[in-house]
Amino acid sequence: MTTLNVQFLPKSVLAKEASSFLSQNELTEIPIDIEFVAECNYKIHIVPFASLLKEYGIDGYSASDFSAIYVDEFVYNQRPTRLRFTVAHELGHRVLHEKYLSMLKFSSINQWIEVILNNLDRSDYEKMEYQANAFAGLVLVPQDHLEVRFKNMLHTLTTLIEEAKANGLARNDYLDTVIYTIADELSSQFEVSLDVLTIRIKSASLDELIP
Repeated sequence: MTTLNVQFLPKSVLAKEASSFLSQNELTEIPIDIEFVAECNYKIHIVPFASLLKEYGIDGYSASDFSAIYVDEFVYNQRPTRLRFTVAHELGHRVLHEKYLSMLKFSSINQWIEVILNNLDRSDYEKMEYQANAFAGLVLVPQDHLEVRFKNMLHTLTTLIEEAKANGLARNDYLDTVIYTIADELSSQFEVSLDVLTIRIKSASLDELIP
């Protein structure tokens, strides 16, 4: 068992890291061009890997020296939002965990599985995965853009919310529907999945703005 003693990072630190990443790479417009950043700014090759998900159960992984991100070939060709999240997730590992992961060496998918999935301390692995996921969401759905678009969408739904209240519905009765409606609309603007947008709305506590 390999123990790295990965540091716990609170939401405020992850948000700061994501904000710094966006600023350093001059990413001011959505959708965030995460593939360009990976390939041009970080010199990381994005490489399709046949049957990676089917045979190994993962969408993607990074080379031990972060020279390449390997992505399931079907995801690479047919699932653009999943590809973007996978690339952002792996960049999260590069930004947040390079000092830890640089201690682990592997040169093939089988070695990666042995080193990361089979031998790495589970707590370390789960911390890094959560942090990379949170980083990816914060980068692909930047806070300032999300707040503006969420508030604009919410304003357009004011009449429907008032009608729901007038018909005797409690907030909990329509809350999920409002969140879904907004997330469904905004997910295409940010070019992320509905799930990613929904998580970002809730993690940013924007759902509390719904009357």
